[in-house]
Amino acid sequence: MRVLISKLSSFSAALTMFLGLLSSNLLAITTDETESLVSNLYITSIKTHAALNSFYNYTANTGDKGLLADVVESIEKTDTLSAEIQQTIPSELKADNDLVTTEYKEFKRLLTDNIEFVKENGYSDLRLVDDLSRKNGELSQKIENLKKKLSQTTGYKPNPSAQKARELAVTISKMVASYTARSTSSVVQTAQGSDTERPLDAIALSVDKTLAELIDDPANTQEIKRTLASTKTKWQFIRNSFINYNEKNVNYVVNLYSKRIIDSILDVSVLYAKK
Repeated sequence: MRVLISKLSSFSAALTMFLGLLSSNLLAITTDETESLVSNLYITSIKTHAALNSFYNYTANTGDKGLLADVVESIEKTDTLSAEIQQTIPSELKADNDLVTTEYKEFKRLLTDNIEFVKENGYSDLRLVDDLSRKNGELSQKIENLKKKLSQTTGYKPNPSAQKARELAVTISKMVASYTARSTSSVVQTAQGSDTERPLDAIALSVDKTLAELIDDPANTQEIKRTLASTKTKWQFIRNSFINYNEKNVNYVVNLYSKRIIDSILDVSVLYAKK
């Protein structure tokens, strides 16, 4: 019996030490601070996709100052988010965030180069647009890597529905940029390509599934239910445009409603995160 008690005591001491070491390896950052960082990273991804999407629209409507203003708005918002992330990121993850910052600066440079080329020539340069599209994908991956590492090193456990809503907003932001690329000009269509992308109709079906899962969440408040019901109505209005993306082009309508849908889903993600 004494041997058993001694072994149990030793095991308990070892477990306590292990848990202590585990907790000491977690970053000293509050849950609210981590939540804010994660949210900002998601929105950064969405806004860079929005900037790319607005550029695609601009290539088909050169001289449209409103579309150029949309690009600027997305970049200015991303600049603000980048500064906030830089100020609040734990020092242990600064190197990872520096990788994101470097990719973002290169994305902005390529975006500026593309805009200047269109202004001077009235059309897009295939090589420059391809570089911009690829850099956007690389930036998205760096952001995703930072999000994962942030969660791993802080022990952060997001609200599952908030996480699902944010992922859905990112998916739609990518999808509308791809739709616009295919709708605006043959140059952009070629540059965007489809070899490494899921077809838009397949992505639209995944949006159906995720939106339905959010709507069916038994913990939804009345405010969340109302917002998601309105979001579903807007989505139903444009979903067939993604399903039948090779048919009639309704780029303006898709862009308008997609923006509203993304905003609504982000609003819902905030409500979920507060629960």
